[in-house]
Amino acid sequence: MFYNETMDTLEKIKSFSINMPFEAAEDVQFCQNAIKYGQEIEQLKERFPVTQACLPNGQTIPLLKTMQTSVCENNCNYCVFRSGRDTPRAALTPDEMAKAVVKLSDAGIAKGVFLSSGIVNGGVRTQDRIIATAEVLRNRYHYPLLHSPEDHAGCGKGPDLPGDAVG
Repeated sequence: MFYNETMDTLEKIKSFSINMPFEAAEDVQFCQNAIKYGQEIEQLKERFPVTQACLPNGQTIPLLKTMQTSVCENNCNYCVFRSGRDTPRAALTPDEMAKAVVKLSDAGIAKGVFLSSGIVNGGVRTQDRIIATAEVLRNRYHYPLLHSPEDHAGCGKGPDLPGDAVG
């Protein structure tokens, strides 16, 4: 397994984009509002893993769809990030990830983030790193969060998104 500690934060996020289409989320295939972004979004996807997510009101929102780390201790056969697969690996600290999310949002590339992760040192520690990223976004950068990881803990479903949510 190849793990690169010398890449800068944005290079790490770019490296995740190769496999992110295999990580299903709220991706929109044929939502009508996504069509108007067409070529612009496709150009951004070439540089960063941006996806169009569909909101409950039918509108779409460009999300940075990325991972805290592509390193994983599990070897699940179905997973593109499994430990037995020979693929480049990278990891971001909560501070690095939060700073990158804000930078890409300020640049207009994404209006939010869908953050996933490989499993490192168990699921609880991995979830703690995702929560730490959300806390840095919320507390240091005052970044508006639609869902926080705590919303999903133990219940399987977070609250409905507001109809005018954009960030």
